[in-house]
Amino acid sequence: VGCVFNLHDIPAVHKKRITELINQNGGTISLLYSKTVTHVIATRDTIEGESFKLKHAKDNNTPIIDEDFLLSKIQTWKIANPQVIPPPPPPMVSNTPLVTPVVHNKPLPPTRRIGFSLLCFF
Repeated sequence: VGCVFNLHDIPAVHKKRITELINQNGGTISLLYSKTVTHVIATRDTIEGESFKLKHAKDNNTPIIDEDFLLSKIQTWKIANPQVIPPPPPPMVSNTPLVTPVVHNKPLPPTRRIGFSLLCFF
């Protein structure tokens, strides 16, 4: 929760899955490496190599992890903290029916907006 990840040389087939996992667990993805990035995710081959981004991340003491490590940490975190990310609240539904005003030969009463889209006539 609250971590910002940057994906480095991750195959396209894995990017969508990794992005969904991170977002579902309270993290975010940064398209560019910056000081706000808390972790860089790279393939094992890339981690062993020396790219400019990884060198910069190492210089800033930003952890560089692979997909397997991320998955194991998410599982461990979910087991240890099941209450931290509650399910999203249900959508707001009003039990008050919307009433269509009946038009007579007299002017309609003024309307007042309540909530998001509920109109009440007084």
